[in-house]
Amino acid sequence: MQALGRIIASGRPKFSAALLLCAFMLGAMLLFDATRPGAAVPGAPRIPHFDKVAHFAAHFLLASLLCWALLLARPASIAMPKAAWLAALATLVIDLLLGAGVEWTQATLGQTHGRRAEAGDLAANALGALAACAAFLCMARSAFAAYIKHHEGPPGT
Repeated sequence: MQALGRIIASGRPKFSAALLLCAFMLGAMLLFDATRPGAAVPGAPRIPHFDKVAHFAAHFLLASLLCWALLLARPASIAMPKAAWLAALATLVIDLLLGAGVEWTQATLGQTHGRRAEAGDLAANALGALAACAAFLCMARSAFAAYIKHHEGPPGT
């Protein structure tokens, strides 16, 4: 955790840019996929509403990438705890807008391929993003605390 705390403390613009690029590509893929014919995932278990698990997982990954990218790209003037909360809040807004955009795309363009918007999909998207932001806040807090503890040393040194 200390190494992660060091990365968070220093900020890494190139790493942040790479994470943002991955998040952008995943978001573009989700939007593109909304216009294609719906198909069963090969090898997926035959569980009712398994697509909700896929929605949750995709938005968990997207939100995770966005949280870390935004935290690492923060200006040095923003303190760490506040920066983590701002990154999580911005991520939730971005992810919810993208999720709504995907559902809107399915409702309009996807209908020619038998796709339709579902409130359950939007809920799974939101829950995935919320879970990722919660995990991110826990990890960032723990990592930064370990870094601070290691670098402050015992009192009086």
